Amino acid sequence: MNLLAQLVCSRVRAEIFRILFGLRSGEIHLREIQRQTGFALGTVQQDIEKLVKMAVVTRRKDGNRVYYAANSKHPLSADIRHLVLKTVGLADVLGLALRNCL
Repeated sequence: MNLLAQLVCSRVRAEIFRILFGLRSGEIHLREIQRQTGFALGTVQQDIEKLVKMAVVTRRKDGNRVYYAANSKHPLSADIRHLVLKTVGLADVLGLALRNCL
């Protein structure tokens, strides 16, 4: 299977990309990723570990918590971010703007 197929082969992975490569960057706890995606924890964990193995996402342990972040040093990082912002980013931008106005 080629890298493109591995990157975008599931809705779960698309949601992980939306969260990690979207407007709000930085580390995020695994349970928060699960809450935001609405998918089962095991499903999210399985897909995110595949992204860690491909070095697209980084993992950091802090005690019993595990945090994930977009790997900005990966050659495809900027392209993934642009793709996310072009597809779902507009809704996030508008939502953020509306919350700031209220």
